[in-house]
Amino acid sequence: MAKLLGAFAFMMLATPEGDDLGANLASALQMMQGAGQSIPAATAEAIQKAAVKRDATGLADAAHPLVFLEVTINPEGRVRVSPGAAVPAMKAGVAALALVKVNNQSGGQQRLIPRCQCPGSDSNPFSVSMMNAKEGPADLIGRELEYMLVKVSCQRPGPREALFTFHAGQGTEDIGFRGETAVLFKVAD
Repeated sequence: MAKLLGAFAFMMLATPEGDDLGANLASALQMMQGAGQSIPAATAEAIQKAAVKRDATGLADAAHPLVFLEVTINPEGRVRVSPGAAVPAMKAGVAALALVKVNNQSGGQQRLIPRCQCPGSDSNPFSVSMMNAKEGPADLIGRELEYMLVKVSCQRPGPREALFTFHAGQGTEDIGFRGETAVLFKVAD
């Protein structure tokens, strides 16, 4: 794991300030690793190569297997969410960090707020909050593509379904069911 952390630190140094997608992604991955989550070596290598080339498309493609949720904010500010390729391993009572890809077509810089419900349950065992990759508030930076982290925990073990929604200010939830996505977690004891 230390070797990968070093690789991500190199990415941050190799990425200029004006092109901060590589640094944004590197910070998020460092935080995930710091929380004990592993990043496959091949994925880390592909991300590093794309960052050195300053290839935004290559970065997004390389990070795809790590994305838990993809949030799209359309030009009018409506927010929709869809599942990504990864579901974090969960342990009852322990928070897990997961990567969220944000396609911000509106250019807004407001706070991105997640909600998580447990369908069919009187009490919600899930807790969820957003973080940006610099451990600050979960404010969007206004770029078309950025990566953030969602911190999710569940108090009960077993298979648990969670329904995720996001909004970026009052009235920004998408109309219909595009604004929510269900995820099945296998929560360990």
